[in-house]
Amino acid sequence: MEIVLKTSNTDESRIFTSDFSYLNSFVSSRCENKRVFALIDKKILNFPAYSSLTKNLDTFAVTASERVKTLKTAEKIYKFLLEKKADRDSFILAIGGGITLDIAGFVASTYMRGMKFGFIPTTLLAMVDASIGGKNGVNFLGFKNYVGTFNHPEFVAICPYFLKTLPKKQFNVGLAEVIKYGAISDKKILDFLEDTNSFKALKEEKNLKFIIEKSAKIKAEIVEKDFTESGLRKILNFGHTLGHALERIKKVSHGEGVAAGMIFAAFLSVKYEYLKVENLKKLEKILKKYSLPVFVEDVSEKEIIEGIAGDKKKSGDLIQFVLLKDFGKPFVKSLTLSEIEEGLNDLRKHYGK
Repeated sequence: MEIVLKTSNTDESRIFTSDFSYLNSFVSSRCENKRVFALIDKKILNFPAYSSLTKNLDTFAVTASERVKTLKTAEKIYKFLLEKKADRDSFILAIGGGITLDIAGFVASTYMRGMKFGFIPTTLLAMVDASIGGKNGVNFLGFKNYVGTFNHPEFVAICPYFLKTLPKKQFNVGLAEVIKYGAISDKKILDFLEDTNSFKALKEEKNLKFIIEKSAKIKAEIVEKDFTESGLRKILNFGHTLGHALERIKKVSHGEGVAAGMIFAAFLSVKYEYLKVENLKKLEKILKKYSLPVFVEDVSEKEIIEGIAGDKKKSGDLIQFVLLKDFGKPFVKSLTLSEIEEGLNDLRKHYGK
């Protein structure tokens, strides 16, 4: 299976393939006559499917956790590249999930003022979100992606076969972003996820192809129109404002935070009479089906407000929230912290927590 999607403004190619020999030859052709350095998630370093990609390459194993997604880790990689005499004509091949790709893209964009790089995402979350869009960064003082760049990889090579062995929980975490695309752009995705009978069925190659291709296309089209997030691209933050705060406070995964964040955004949309309550219930039903949270307990409104107050999307005393008028009809609304706190109180009452 092979589908090639190219964007007109970014020179990004996305390859869908279950043929490892093809994946190897593709990467070799795009890195021809370049000295390649591999940055790979430490957990998968010795997996045969990945080790074949890094064979004979100078390789740095990245400990993929939000805790070490920092400037200190970036500095270690800079030293590794310097010791190996990497220069601006060298190439970085990043293999792993979103954290690994974020760090690698940031390092490649800043080492010697920039070198070319390519991504091979190995998780669903990375395939539909982190690998696409050109955002690269690290966390700073606990705040997510506070230091970073906008810079596209030369290619993103996506192999759905890698997801065959992905644990159910980690796979479902990636589904949160897929559900987001359905909510902000294409209701067919939501209908598909609602109608799919089982986790096993969802991981069939034709179904993986459907959700990855749909999601990648939606994000790529939005990014093409607004690369630096000055307008349209902001809708990709649906669920992320509360989600990032929960990640920081409760140490939940990105997907779990976004899931709860989407419900809060949809709840606010109903509260302000933009969205029908039936849509909120449909979103809630789908998230629960895939074991994603709709509400995170044991966290106070005060803690959440403090977390949101440090969000990058804050402008003065206002926070930009992505709300919905319908599935496929997102919009940005500026809310005060007191309005958000009131909404959180109402949400807690709604779920009886």
